[in-house]
Amino acid sequence: MNNVLTKEQEARLRHVINLSNAHGNKCMHFDLSDPTEAGFLKDCASRSGMTPERYPHHAKVMQLKPAYSLATRTEISSAPNPNLGDFVPNQLIDYIGQHSDGLTIGQATLTRTSPIASATLWLNIVNVNGQTTTVLASGQAMTFNKQTITLETDHDGALPLPTTGTNSGLISWTITYTDGTTENSYLNSQWAYQTTADPTVIDPAQRQGRTTGDLKSIVIGLARAVSAADIDYWFWQGQWENTTLLVPLSGSMTFKYPIAQLGSNNPSLEFYLAKKEGGMSDLKVDKTRPYLKYFSLDPKDPKKINFKIPATDAAAINFGKSLWASDTKTYFTCRVTVVFQDPSKGIGWSSIVCSDKPDMDPTDGVAFIKPIVYVWHCLVAGTQITLADGTTKAIETMDSG
Repeated sequence: MNNVLTKEQEARLRHVINLSNAHGNKCMHFDLSDPTEAGFLKDCASRSGMTPERYPHHAKVMQLKPAYSLATRTEISSAPNPNLGDFVPNQLIDYIGQHSDGLTIGQATLTRTSPIASATLWLNIVNVNGQTTTVLASGQAMTFNKQTITLETDHDGALPLPTTGTNSGLISWTITYTDGTTENSYLNSQWAYQTTADPTVIDPAQRQGRTTGDLKSIVIGLARAVSAADIDYWFWQGQWENTTLLVPLSGSMTFKYPIAQLGSNNPSLEFYLAKKEGGMSDLKVDKTRPYLKYFSLDPKDPKKINFKIPATDAAAINFGKSLWASDTKTYFTCRVTVVFQDPSKGIGWSSIVCSDKPDMDPTDGVAFIKPIVYVWHCLVAGTQITLADGTTKAIETMDSG
């Protein structure tokens, strides 16, 4: 994706970022009757090679439409589905950081619960410094029939991550749902960090020595027997109907400056869990306060914070109930923000992010871990499975697929 902007493209990008800032960086619908906003979305398409001639359907999705009222511009058109438990439509800038060579990288996740026919996403990492607006890195993804999409920036054309100005991640998207409705929206998140190394992650992690089961993922068993040869953690033994998704968390994070005394607002915690099948459960502010007691300052290093949220039914991070799908693949994000002792140093953050790719930089304050897969309890021989035609079949007689 081309990161070099014309003067007109830079002006439209700045306009969208200013709109987002004015609305508290909430998810916003594009007003496609406004030529500046419509022009920005078309700029994203043209910079990624999506010309109207090559992608006529996508051009149709971006046709001019009546303006949204102020009240509806910050609503998400894909409404929560009460049958999906605590997992709802959402979008998130997972991280902005730098590759080991110093160039800017970033990742975003978008998830919906309404069935998607096709979606196109663009991610721009932007630096605003005075009157200068620069695209540091960008990426584009086009998907079909996917509910959860993870988008990363391209390394080609990326610039070094600046230490001056304001860095932010801007994710924009167009979606066509299977019922024919469309969505054209964006989210901008400002970004800053003050770390010297990636977090040390003890949990969640793949159990040392595990040789069976899904070896590309961290595997958590729900309502399984005690036998754990193919899984790394297990919860809700004997509670066959419990589909509550839990995540343990332990490790440490080190920052550039001494951390202020911990309290009700220090650190600030954010936890997210996105399902591949669609939907995200996010825990922020009051929902994360029960986990503050597991965070403490390191007695030997004032720049370091330790945490140990146990892998037990009662203590692990509780993301609520999920409509069960066998082998549910999820992407976990943890973001910890701390206040420093010296007020002039402001705040710092560090993150743990699930990714299918290896960590690019061990010093950017973002640790990559494997995706988390939840597996259901084992079924005894003779258990009857209902097929699509309404007939039943014993579990032990079924083949994969």
